[in-house]
Amino acid sequence: MGHFCGGTIINNCYILSAAHCDVDGDRSKFVVLGTIYRTGEHGGVTHDVTRVINHPNYNPETSENDINLLRVSPYITYNAAVQPMPIAAHAAQSGDAVVSGWGHLEYEGEFPEILQFFNTQIISDEECYEELGGSRFIVSNLTICIRNPEGQGICQGDSGGPLVHNGGLHGVASWVVTPCGTAAPDVYARVSAYVSWILANAV
Repeated sequence: MGHFCGGTIINNCYILSAAHCDVDGDRSKFVVLGTIYRTGEHGGVTHDVTRVINHPNYNPETSENDINLLRVSPYITYNAAVQPMPIAAHAAQSGDAVVSGWGHLEYEGEFPEILQFFNTQIISDEECYEELGGSRFIVSNLTICIRNPEGQGICQGDSGGPLVHNGGLHGVASWVVTPCGTAAPDVYARVSAYVSWILANAV
């Protein structure tokens, strides 16, 4: 069982993830819920992805609006290990946050077997733009950035995963400076900017 991207449960039939993860065309897609193990060999429930809804203004050249919804079947049954994450209605400009994923532990390294978590700091749009404004990828009020020490941060395979602040979902992992782990900010789609789109489509 492979791993490509992360995502976050937002209701009993939709996962929020990143639009750039949708690269397989008609190839079958599935998600595994309720386990910390990447391969799903130690528990977890598999759901088929029956529909992918990319944001209509997603731009793969600039990573603008890099967000999507995955409709799954059967409906998600909640339990102690499977719960939806509240989506943030208001933007955060600073503060402690937590990120998680099964991405590479170092650039072009191995995938971990167990889900990784680490604490991080949200930084302001201005600070993020000062460092990354020259990139072809967009930093704007539609993104939210985090600051990590050298050797930490998101990497390949963490795309689509959550940025959690004060118990709410504030970001969807979008892009990083390559190679990862350089202490440059990591960039997420800002969930609060897409609440109306999410609520209109995740039904």
